[in-house]
Amino acid sequence: MTKTIKHKKRVRGIIIHDGKLILIKRVKLDEVYYVIPGGGVEIGENNLQALKRECREELGIDVDIKSLICKRIFKDQKEFFYFCLINSGKIGTGNGPEFNCNAEYEGEHIIELVDFPKLNNKNLKPKEIKDELISLWSSCKQLSKSEKFGKIKTKTKEYFFKVLNPIESKRELVGYKKIKEFYPVPQFLFQLALKCKIIHIYEYEKSVDLKDGLLADYFANHSELDKKYFIILKLYKKVFLKTIKRDKENCADIFFENRIKTRINKFYSKEFISSYQGKKIMINGNEIQLNLTKIFKELKSFFGNHRVTWTIISQCDPNDLNIGVKPLIFDYQAGGRVPFMAEFATFVWYNLVQGNYLSLIYNRHSFKGHEDIFNKLDKVFVQGKSINHRISPIRQEAISAYIRYVVRPVMNKIGPYNFYLEFKNYLAMKIMAVFNVRKMSHKDLLLCLAYLQYFYDQEINSIDELINILNELWLKK
Repeated sequence: MTKTIKHKKRVRGIIIHDGKLILIKRVKLDEVYYVIPGGGVEIGENNLQALKRECREELGIDVDIKSLICKRIFKDQKEFFYFCLINSGKIGTGNGPEFNCNAEYEGEHIIELVDFPKLNNKNLKPKEIKDELISLWSSCKQLSKSEKFGKIKTKTKEYFFKVLNPIESKRELVGYKKIKEFYPVPQFLFQLALKCKIIHIYEYEKSVDLKDGLLADYFANHSELDKKYFIILKLYKKVFLKTIKRDKENCADIFFENRIKTRINKFYSKEFISSYQGKKIMINGNEIQLNLTKIFKELKSFFGNHRVTWTIISQCDPNDLNIGVKPLIFDYQAGGRVPFMAEFATFVWYNLVQGNYLSLIYNRHSFKGHEDIFNKLDKVFVQGKSINHRISPIRQEAISAYIRYVVRPVMNKIGPYNFYLEFKNYLAMKIMAVFNVRKMSHKDLLLCLAYLQYFYDQEINSIDELINILNELWLKK
């Protein structure tokens, strides 16, 4: 490629490395300015092939091209700008014609990594790209301490952001890469470092703004399951059957093993446990007697031992805000190989109690923009020692469909094993370690303890028996 060649199209890659933007400094006799790395599309190339080649020539790196940010017409040429991530290579090792002193290129080409705050003082062309990047940086900088995720809107584009600490950021990136192999996900674009926090920027999924964008919207606006929901179940079934194997790896330890120390031991003192020991409660017509001392002892013992078990690939948090109806999967902190029963127990608890009740009360702020779900808040009544939880019919249907279309085929593939020992312990952790039950209202505290004991008391040897005890809850209320 030489300066005299007239290209019909040009492509450029917006690449952020260690929080800095990679630019090419052009030094000419009459002007110094900066451009985004890239160049012309050669005959026989498409845009992506050309951009990959240009990044190798100019920068010495191989890139993964993520998303088109904008396009424009400049001097009768179409110019396309893409977000890119570095796959491999070393910046500064390019050997393209720009760095050949005999090439017909005017002036110098110098690679420079520029901090976002310094962009204002750089003569970066084109101006619309400079303005977009400064606007995005300013939006991230203005996020309040309470904002953990949401939408950022610049002059020309919308993005989804997540605010993480450095440890969470590493887990998120690893989990994202693993989940992307098997599930549809939004494009990860880049990350920015601001003081002690890391901001992950994703391509914004416009369907999330629609009435049925997330499962939270779906359950708010449907009275029964339809084809859209079964497409999601089909996706999970396909991935679970493909990835099921016995393994010791557990990417979901942050939701379970780690929370014994960070939540269970901190939330529930011996005094709290003993204060409810032996109390009798009725839950939807089923009488139970609390034995929290035994449960907490067995819970700590179970999660104190690393075990080989049946695992699948998932992010182990299949809740209404993490699954898009499209379908799309969000949130990757625990993404990777996780215990099958951890995934199953999480799904059951979320649809049984958390999704239509507890999260709407104790995690209300997370449903901003999806408030219709509050109209479906479950009814819970307490009369003396009797608790009646009116479980949403569509949630009952969701649990039944999940067991029928996802869990049963996987169980048939792996054969008989003592699954319920794992299931009830993972379920217990979801009941007691998502929220601090001790700080809940008395009604909700009793509801959680009753469900905890109800499931822990069962002796179950098959999926059919588990279905029967769920029916007990639904039919006796």
